[in-house]
Amino acid sequence: MLKTIPLVLALAASASEAKEVIHADVKVHYLVSQDGEQLWQPLDTINTPRYPIELARDGIAGCAVVGFDISPEGKPKNIEVIARQPQRHARELRKATREYIRNWQLPSRESSEDLPMALRFDYCIGGKNDEQAQALCAKAITKPCA
Repeated sequence: MLKTIPLVLALAASASEAKEVIHADVKVHYLVSQDGEQLWQPLDTINTPRYPIELARDGIAGCAVVGFDISPEGKPKNIEVIARQPQRHARELRKATREYIRNWQLPSRESSEDLPMALRFDYCIGGKNDEQAQALCAKAITKPCA
């Protein structure tokens, strides 16, 4: 089961105005092949990343698909964002996703070969509470990220 960590950000426009509460969630899935079909499966072996503050401030939601290799030492390399949506926020989505992957450290493996991996990040923002933000993310995985 995917562990989700909803993020509630309080952003104040000014000290005299009321705080605006933003509800957001990030879901991470990995690509697997089953019976000749490629499917996205929830990734539950890592901590769910926090919603990037830059995306939250601007109200940006979307997705990014990233491919990379994991070295035998457990470090990601050859990180490439393959797809992202919406295109008008491609730079912000690419930056947030690459920064998260770049800081990832897995346990080392005995294999001397790199392990290829593909992950999909869904950045969901909106709703009146955390549950609604999570529901938006649950629907997002059914849509293409191209």
